[in-house]
Amino acid sequence: GKPTRLGAVDKLILRGSGLTGEAETEAAGALSPTRLSMVAGSLASTVGLLPPVAIATSQGQFGAAGVLAAVGMILGAMVAGLSLSHGRRHVSSPLTEDELVNLTVASQGSSLRQDFLRLAREISKQDKISPEAEAGLRDALRSLGDALDRLPFPQTNTASSAQLRQNAVTVRIQADAEHDGVTQASLLRQADALDRSAQAAERSALLWKRTAALHAELAAQIESLRFGLTAFYTGDADVSGLAALSENVRTVAAEAISVASARAELDAVPVYATPTPPPAQTLTAGR
Repeated sequence: GKPTRLGAVDKLILRGSGLTGEAETEAAGALSPTRLSMVAGSLASTVGLLPPVAIATSQGQFGAAGVLAAVGMILGAMVAGLSLSHGRRHVSSPLTEDELVNLTVASQGSSLRQDFLRLAREISKQDKISPEAEAGLRDALRSLGDALDRLPFPQTNTASSAQLRQNAVTVRIQADAEHDGVTQASLLRQADALDRSAQAAERSALLWKRTAALHAELAAQIESLRFGLTAFYTGDADVSGLAALSENVRTVAAEAISVASARAELDAVPVYATPTPPPAQTLTAGR
């Protein structure tokens, strides 16, 4: 499509950000809500006071009209200033190599994140590559970062679905042998809850298995890209291979979103939720 052109408002927001070229254009596109709020807010606060100013002027109250006009200008400037401040908080210059080093040291808890930051640092040091290869590197790095950001960290699932199902069977046997109706109903509800717990445990184990596989794939993709950087040092860059790697990483990112959404959905469902209970039985003396 046609490249986004920077308008006067865009240039005002991005002034002093340190962004250039493509990064500046992408930032301007992402800041369209800020641009809209600056223009609309300034106009609304000013235009809204035009009728009172006109009425005051027609009645010869020029002092009041001047005050209202000043208030409108002040409100417009305040709205524009707040929008500008909000927009600039979300725009910053690219990280320097020293900043990447500090981030790598601060991310000691995650070897995968460390590998990603080391890769970003190595890419940032590339200065003799073609524009096409540079675009491919940037795309691959962006896809890797997106996937890494969305993918949850794998956890050890300690719940045993087989044990939970066995417990459910045991409780149902107790319920079958129980003569008291209230106690029997309670045991059956307990067995149902254990069955649902077993289902949730199976689903959770599958999700964490997929998460671990995706983490391993991300690590392999990062390592592959790091080895590919050697070609850039020798001037024999495989741009088509880099594009294929970027596409693979985008697939991982999509899978990561799916796993994260499924995990959130599973966490949102109460495991021990029970259906509507039957009418309570009333116990009377002698019964």
